[in-house]
Amino acid sequence: SKVFAYKSEIEEWLQEQTNCKEIQKKSLFENRWAITGFVFVSALILIIFAYSFFINGTSTSHVAENPAIAVFPFENNTSEYDEYFSVGISNEIISNISRVSKIKIIPVFPDKGEKNNSNNTQQIKKQLQGLNVDYFLKGTTEKHNDKIKIYVQLFRVKDNKNIWDHEYDSQQKDIFSIQQDICKKIGKKLNLKIDQTLLSSISESTHDYIAFDNYIKGNYILNRTNRENDDPWKLYFQGESYSGEWTLESNELAISLYHEAIKIDSSFA
Repeated sequence: SKVFAYKSEIEEWLQEQTNCKEIQKKSLFENRWAITGFVFVSALILIIFAYSFFINGTSTSHVAENPAIAVFPFENNTSEYDEYFSVGISNEIISNISRVSKIKIIPVFPDKGEKNNSNNTQQIKKQLQGLNVDYFLKGTTEKHNDKIKIYVQLFRVKDNKNIWDHEYDSQQKDIFSIQQDICKKIGKKLNLKIDQTLLSSISESTHDYIAFDNYIKGNYILNRTNRENDDPWKLYFQGESYSGEWTLESNELAISLYHEAIKIDSSFA
């Protein structure tokens, strides 16, 4: 069979084919630009993400290496009689953090004749000079009958930024779990590798608050004697008062106090 077509129909068909090819070329051109733009944006996002990861990773790894932290004696916000408690708690925190991690701990003491004041910024800066620490810890304590309140603050030295703080308002008997929690929170904040077994042992070492209280009283007296060379006669009678409490812990404390008195002055032997 034969197919006939007018010239005009052939020309119209050819024009349609040409237009179709132009549309395809235009579409392909636009798609190429879209693909190029997508690749560029994706690459930019990847670069930003990689840079952010590098910066954060560098910062984290710096913290995770062996940071150093200065610990100030906690400030006593109740009677002068309770100063042993604030000093004792800060000493226990120093001991506990040192036991459960590899962080470098530097205890800081006020200069002789200078009262400890955790809100004195100039005093803190003065005491931190030359210590080469990354962080410092300070706090306050209060005792009211069988209630205790401990407020802890952790600062980054380079910008004096408070990176963690917490207030514990609880019963005396909770002092062991409070110490454990402070270690845990500081460890988490500084990305420290914490020995969980040793951390658990902090709250399991004793559940007797009276024994703990006697212990930090004894340490306070002994440390004060070593620094200020107190009269050993006072130390002797401090031992006498503890021996009258008739508990194993208090008598052991009294014995240690007697030994300290004898070490200072052998006439007490």
